[in-house]
Amino acid sequence: MTYVPSAEEFLTQIAEIGSDIERGKLLGEFLRATSPIPEGVFADADAS
Repeated sequence: MTYVPSAEEFLTQIAEIGSDIERGKLLGEFLRATSPIPEGVFADADAS
């Protein structure tokens, strides 16, 4: 299982990143890890 940071840890990580693209990637990973939505919903959106 992947380690999921707390919201506080996540915000600290994001604040240290200078690149908006890298911030977006981290945000996406965090939301996927903490979202109650099943994995398949995201897979459909990524495929289009």
